[in-house]
Amino acid sequence: MVYGALAVIQKVQARHRRFDPAWRPPVTVLIAAFNEEKVIRKTVESILGNGYEDLEAIVVDDGSRDRTLAVLEEAFGNEPRVRILSQANAGKSAALNRASGRPARDPGGAGRRHRFPARSHRETGAPLRRSSRGRGLG
Repeated sequence: MVYGALAVIQKVQARHRRFDPAWRPPVTVLIAAFNEEKVIRKTVESILGNGYEDLEAIVVDDGSRDRTLAVLEEAFGNEPRVRILSQANAGKSAALNRASGRPARDPGGAGRRHRFPARSHRETGAPLRRSSRGRGLG
């Protein structure tokens, strides 16, 4: 009975929501690339050419043995919407983690850049939180 009432309330509230259709948040696309020489240029061009105005791409070359990094630098070295990073091969997850620690656009849209470092609870001194069931983080 309670769930039914909550569902009706949610449906009524959804009808009255108003969104500004002109609002376009800044978007950052993260790309981890390993031996992608043949496709990386087309991939980044596709992202940049999608028509979205406030967009940037951060591409991390994850120790490629081919010309992936050279292709990126030749094609996008002077493109302000593309950041090119390089690291020793450590896997896609490590490359994406590195990219996510780079400066990102200010959500307020002012164009300022802020650094959002990935830090563990050990670095910050923040205590681990447990869920009410005592399993994992909450």
